[in-house]
Parts: sequence; C-alpha cells; structure tokens
Amino acid sequence: MSKKRNVADVMGEIKEEQNKRLEAELEKKREEQLNKQLEAEASEEIDKIEEVFEEDTFDEKTSKAETSKKRAEKVNIYEELLSGNKAPTPKDIEEEPYEEDEDEIKAKKRLEREKRRDIRRSKWIEIEPTVTKVLRKVIIAVAVVGVIVVAILYNLPGKRFERNVEKADELLLKGNFSEAILKYNSALKIDDTSIETYLGILNAKEAENAEDLKSVFAETVNHFMTFDDETKLENRALITEYVLHESTIFADDIDERLNILEKGFELTSGSEDIKRLITECVNELVTQYRNEGRFEDAVKLLKRFEEKTDIDNAELIASIDKEKNTYELKKTLLTKVYDALKDYEEALLDNKEPDPFTYNFAKIMEIDGSEEANSLANSKALDRYIYVPSENYNSGSGVGAGLYTYSIDYETVEGDIITAYSFYVGEYKDGLRDGKGIMFTRTGEYSFVMYAGSFKEDTPQGPGSRYVKTDDGAMYVFTKYTGNWENNLAEGTIDIVQKNSEYMGVTFKGTAQFSHGKGEVVPTESEEYVVQNLRSENLISVLESDTEGYALMLAFWQRANDVLSATGVKGEK
Repeated sequence: MSKKRNVADVMGEIKEEQNKRLEAELEKKREEQLNKQLEAEASEEIDKIEEVFEEDTFDEKTSKAETSKKRAEKVNIYEELLSGNKAPTPKDIEEEPYEEDEDEIKAKKRLEREKRRDIRRSKWIEIEPTVTKVLRKVIIAVAVVGVIVVAILYNLPGKRFERNVEKADELLLKGNFSEAILKYNSALKIDDTSIETYLGILNAKEAENAEDLKSVFAETVNHFMTFDDETKLENRALITEYVLHESTIFADDIDERLNILEKGFELTSGSEDIKRLITECVNELVTQYRNEGRFEDAVKLLKRFEEKTDIDNAELIASIDKEKNTYELKKTLLTKVYDALKDYEEALLDNKEPDPFTYNFAKIMEIDGSEEANSLANSKALDRYIYVPSENYNSGSGVGAGLYTYSIDYETVEGDIITAYSFYVGEYKDGLRDGKGIMFTRTGEYSFVMYAGSFKEDTPQGPGSRYVKTDDGAMYVFTKYTGNWENNLAEGTIDIVQKNSEYMGVTFKGTAQFSHGKGEVVPTESEEYVVQNLRSENLISVLESDTEGYALMLAFWQRANDVLSATGVKGEK
C-alpha cells in the first residue's frame, strides 16, 4: 500500500519543478546574450587585425617567401588570440619588439573581464537556487514579522489599557460589579494615574456596598498624594469628583471626613467645593467640642483649617475663650443639680417614683435661683448647658443634667432682670432629653413646678406626672397631675391629687379631661361651690376626700405649657 502524500509534499514538488524551468529559461537567455556579445567583440577584433595587416610594411630586401611566412605566422597568432588561447607577444610576431596599440590593449582587457564574468556567472548558476530559497524564506520571515508587528501593536500598553477599561465599563453597566472591578484593576496595572478608572472602581464598590469601600477609598486618596504636580493639575476636576464621595462614604465619621477633605484640598490646590465641605465639618465639630467642654480642641481645629475654610477664626476663637470661662461654672453647677435630684431620678429609672408630697426638694430649691444659676442663664452664650459626667459620654448620650433658658425674662423683687430657666436631670440621647427624667422650675421663694416621667426628642412625651406647689410661706397647695403627655401638653384623662395646708392630713382626689393641654369646664350645680379667679380656659374639677365630708372645686391655668398655680374653695358636700 502506498503512503498517502500530504499537501506540503505535493506543493514542494510543484515548486521545485517551477524553479527548474525558471533556471533553464534564465540559462538560455544568458547564453543568447553572451553569444551576441562575443560575436560583436570578435567582429571588432577581426577588423582590428585587418587594419594591422594593412599597416604592415616590409623592406625591399625581404623576399616574398619570407613575407608570406611572416604573414602566415601573424594569422595563426591572431587566430589563437581570437580563440582566447594565447595572447600575442613580440617574439610570436617578429624577432624585433612589437608594441601593442591602444585598441589591442583594450581588447585584451575586455577578454579578461569576460573571463572573470563567465566565472562569476557559473558561480551564480550554482548558487541561484539557494538564493531563491533564501529569498522565499525572507518573504516568509517578512510575513511573520508583519504578524508579529500587528500582535505587538495590539498588545501595546495603551491598547490593552483601553480594552480593559471598555470591558470594565460594559460590565459595570450590566451590574456585574465584581468582574468590572477586576478589569479596572487590570487597567491600573498599566496606568495607575487614571482617575476615571479609580472612579469606576468606586462606583462599582458603592453599588455593591462593599465591606472594604472605606479602606479602598482612603488608600486611593493617599495614592493620589504620590502624583507629581503636573498630574495633579491635569486631573484636578476628576480628583475633586472622587474626593466629594467622602460625604456618603464617611457620613458617620466626621473626623475621617475632615482628613480626606484636607488631602483633597491639597490635591486640587484649593477646590472651592472641597473648601465648602471643610467649612461645614469644622463648624459641626467645633460645636460638638464646645458642648463637651473641649475648648482647646476646638481652637486647635480652627487653627488647623484656618486657610481652608470661610470661617472668621478670630471672632469665633474669641467667643470660645469667653465660653471656656463659663464651662467650669456649668460643670460645677450642673453637678450639684444632679446630686440634688439623683435619688428621685434613680427611682424613676427603676419605676419606683418617690412620693412627691414627702420628698425633700430643699437642695434643688437652694440651687435654682442661686447666684451661680442666674449667672449661667444670663451669660447669653447658649440657650442650654448640658453636662453628662458618665465615662461613655458621646455627643451628649447618657445620664446627666442640663440648664435650659426660656425666651422670656422677668424682674425680681430687687429689680434684677432674670432670664427664666429650668433644670433637667435624666437620660440623654445625642444631646436631647430622651428617656426618663425630671424637669424642675422654681416659681417663687417656696413654690415650684416639676415634671417627672418620659421624654422624647427633648420634650415631655408619654406617661408622666406634673407637680405644682404654690406656697407663700404661710399656706401651700400641692397638686399632682398624672396621665399622658403629648408635646408637653396633657391629653386624655388626668388623675388629680391635692394636699392643702388648710386641711392638714386630708388628701383630695379627682379626674379631669384634657385635649391639647386644655381642660373641660365642669358646670357647678350648687351655690355652695364658690370658684375664685375663674377664667374661660380654666379647668374646673371637683376633688373629694376619702376620709372627710369635704369637696374642693379646683381651677387652674397654664403658662408656657407649665401648670403654675391652682386655687380651691371649701364647700359642703
């Protein structure tokens, strides 16, 4: 069985036959050209020989036989010369020296050149097939080089970078965030100064809410800091765009926001957008430091960003220095307030409210109205002063005390103008009264109003009790209102308990209906009940005694949402 021939063998044989034919044709053409050239040269040589014979002269003494012999010798010599076997010499022609003329010299040189040419041609015929193969290899090599060049061009860094980014953008649009990030990172291995590529990674990580979003963002901004000035300038707008993402990425970490913004400000040579955000953050943090009594930290922060915000540093620092003097007073005073109501506040937290009619309010009465309290309220620096002494204090969260001023001022008996204020002791959340606490306001030398119960978003909200004591030093009325409160206003059914110094040991009880802090008027059916200072907005309620045959008609009114006083008149039941 014959072996199957492959295409390469067949093509090789065909190529070999073609080469042979080409070589034969070339050889034939060379021979034709050479023969023509030799014929032309031979004709030229014969003409020259004839010229030589015509010019030959013999002296008269030479016989004809000798002359014929010499001429015959010349012919033989020149025939040999023509055939290329022998070059003429003076001895071949005649015994005396023979000088070659210029044409003979030229002919001789031409023949020598021809011989050398024939030798070269013979060598060419021998190597021509090899040269053809070499050329073919060269052509193939050029083709291969062309492919290599195309491959090199295809794989140039710029081209590979573009392909990676285009693919990453496509994956990002399709929601394939992980694959997109891989492609973006491949592009960054080629060019790590492409801000658009970093933005692509950031958008992908934000979209998938990646756990390492914060760390990657911070590391990237630090990498931008290594760029040269020219690169930073060229990419100023893109760097600004990247840095502005900090407001969402670090929304709960103002310190880290400021660190990022400060670097962004440097990277962009003072971007106005970044400057605006720095101003907002510094103002917020300075306010927090002031509330915490960290005045030195507040001043340091202002000086650190002095050239990077729109804040009037000189004016604000002067205000902080003034407030610093107030802080020690606040700390000292509110610590005393907390200690004065601590037992009551702790009982509230344990759902064990003390009996207000027997609780000693002497300590808080001494503090409220004191020179220290009035001085703090009249400082006008703030409308509230909060002090939370717990170790885990964080933005005003925990248990502490506070002083809160009202928008009204009043004149004392001595003629002093005092800003109205109240104290609070209880739970805080983010600087707001939130949880269980006590709000206490002194209203006279022996009188006060107090609320003890639930707070929400800085105001009485939920179940609680309001206590009103009016005392002129000779006689007092102490009333407790218990129920539900909405935005510091009584709502729904309120239980009322009262003790009156006129009826020692007798407790009167009753109920009243409230709507948005206003009570319903209870009509009187007996002339035995006499109501003093009756007003259209007063609540009138009949309070009865469980042990005595007395009843009281109660009327009261409110000021600034706080019950201030109540009056009652004895009547026969």
